[in-house]
Order: sequence, then structure tokens, then C-alpha cells
Amino acid sequence: MNNIEFIKAKKAELNILSAQAKERNAKSINDGLKSIYKEHGHTELRTFDEWKAKGFSIKRGAQAIYLWSKKQTKKIVDNGTEKEIFYFRMKPLFSNLQVYQP
Repeated sequence: MNNIEFIKAKKAELNILSAQAKERNAKSINDGLKSIYKEHGHTELRTFDEWKAKGFSIKRGAQAIYLWSKKQTKKIVDNGTEKEIFYFRMKPLFSNLQVYQP
């Protein structure tokens, strides 16, 4: 699986989880996602660099857990008309279950 296929697959998974999170009537989709992850024991989510700064290492083979990033904007030209589009990137995080202190 190449990188583009991997991203598309992860985005599809995150969209499905986001639909479930939306049903929880959380303050935001990310809050709903966090509550889903928490049910599986993922109580503390941090980026790779944040865990590293705290002195932790990521367990070998651990796969990132994703939340949505802040809204991004981009200007594009479509049929000669400049438009501003909005989108959300995926933010990879690791949980307390995926780290250890060497």
C-alpha cells in the first residue's frame, strides 16, 4: 500500500468514527472521538514529539490514533475564478497504551 492509499484508508476510518462521535452530541467531533478512544483505554493522547519530550518511547508497531486538525484554508483557481476552500487534516497521536518509559 502506497502513502496515498494509506492516507485515504485512514481518512475513511476516521470519517466512520467521526459519524459515531457526532451521534454522541459532544461539544465537537474531536471530543466525541476522544470519548470513543477513552472507552478502549486511550485516556491520554499526545503527539510523538510530546511523548518524547516527557521521556517516553512509542512501542514498536504502535499505529497512530487520529483526530482532526484545526480548519485549514487554501486558495485555488477553478475555471478562472479564485476560490477559498476549507479542509481538515488528520492529526496523528499516540496514547498512554502505546508508550513506555525506557
